[in-house]
Amino acid sequence: MFKSRIAGLLAATVAAFGLTSVTASSASASASAIEGPWKPWDNHWNTTCGQTTTHWLTTNAGFQACFIVDSGGVVQPVLVVKKNAAVAIRIKGSADSTYGTTVNCPATPLSAGQRTTCMGTTEALRPGNNDGWGNLSPWNNNAWYVGSTAVVRIIA
Repeated sequence: MFKSRIAGLLAATVAAFGLTSVTASSASASASAIEGPWKPWDNHWNTTCGQTTTHWLTTNAGFQACFIVDSGGVVQPVLVVKKNAAVAIRIKGSADSTYGTTVNCPATPLSAGQRTTCMGTTEALRPGNNDGWGNLSPWNNNAWYVGSTAVVRIIA
């Protein structure tokens, strides 16, 4: 009985924190990368990014909205965050696009020098403007500070 309660609590904890196993992707990663909670940045992705910006609360975390672009006409919006200071911070964010669904990425620590990504939903590249955006909210003084937004546009 006691062991089954512990197993149940452990399963609930894993589900609550969204812990999953992740497999490595090939060097030719496509826009069909896994969406959702934070993933390490992969330099092999074919990306188009908007301008790097900072949150109004701190200049120590730069972020961009990007699209991972697949040669098959598929794109995926991505929020990319890089910690530029020597201290860790907590962040949360989201990635979205004109034709996709908003994906919220939960609170996570961001270490000094670390680069991480919040992956949006994969979608077909459409004729005309394809806009993507990422929102970043840092934790400071026991409160979340409303997100700042970065934007990217691909014209097809």
